[in-house]
Amino acid sequence: MVAEINIKSNYMKKVFFIGMALLAFTSCKKDYTCTYTLIDTTVESKFTNLDKKQAKDAKANCESVEGTWAVVKKVK
Repeated sequence: MVAEINIKSNYMKKVFFIGMALLAFTSCKKDYTCTYTLIDTTVESKFTNLDKKQAKDAKANCESVEGTWAVVKKVK
C-alpha cells in the first residue's frame, strides 16, 4: 500500500515537471523571419518577440506571398 502511494506520488511529480517544462517552452516569445521574392529581389522580413498567436498570423501572411517562414535560433 505504501509503495503504491509512493509510485503514484513519483508519477505525479514527473507529470508536473514535464507539464511545467512544456508550458515554459510554449509560452515564450520567439523571433522569426519571412523570406520572399519581390520583383526579382529577395526580401527578408524580421519579426521579434512574437507570441504563438502573433506568429501564426504572421506566418499565414508570409505564406500568402509564397514566402518561407523560419524560427530564428538565438545564440546564447
